[in-house]
Amino acid sequence: PVSAQIAPRSLTIVRLPSQVTSQAMGTRSVALLGAILGVVLGVVLLLAWERSDPRIDDLETLAAEIDCPTTSLEHASDESTAALLDRWAALAGSEPAHVALLPVSVNAEPAAAHTCGELNRVGSLNSRRTSASESSPPSLQEAKIVLGLGGIPGSDSAGEGVAIHSDVSVLVVTKGTRIAELRRTLDVLDQYGVAPVWAVMAPTVQARQPSAAPTGPRAVTSAPSVDKPARPDRKAPTRRA
Repeated sequence: PVSAQIAPRSLTIVRLPSQVTSQAMGTRSVALLGAILGVVLGVVLLLAWERSDPRIDDLETLAAEIDCPTTSLEHASDESTAALLDRWAALAGSEPAHVALLPVSVNAEPAAAHTCGELNRVGSLNSRRTSASESSPPSLQEAKIVLGLGGIPGSDSAGEGVAIHSDVSVLVVTKGTRIAELRRTLDVLDQYGVAPVWAVMAPTVQARQPSAAPTGPRAVTSAPSVDKPARPDRKAPTRRA
């Protein structure tokens, strides 16, 4: 009776359903399948993110991006660091050799400052050993290398200015530095006619926050407490009941 196109009693039910079966998966199976799919999706997204924003994690990746020698200072000894300073002085071709340390990114700025301090320490030790072997006072021996800490090239700190007035430019890179930041630094230095001759991978250094002096009732003072009872004299005889 719904439509005139269908004649009455023209439809016949062939077979009625006898039982109901469930095709849905169980809760554990659904949870396991969701976990597997989540891991696979996470790996795919991680690979896509690394390809879209690659970073520097080892010396091989750093050497592939920059056409100069690379050195890791994470576990370098004083002797190897002193040899590195001598190599920079030889590349400069002048004495004293002015070497500019340029951080590539904001995260590398603390590492560059720490590296500059360590290189100066090793350089002073090397100068003392040389002066002792040459039997000359350390004050009369001129420094063979002068380190200058610059800022990030292309930023407000304008590290390219320090690189222009230096004999050798060294880039300071930390693990996790974006390759895009390294390429941007190289492009800025190339515009000013500066070509880095070395790149060092310095360990990441976290800036220490100065501890504030304790204030308020927890402040420790050296004045004796007035309410504190006096200690009994150990030499005084004790009475027993």
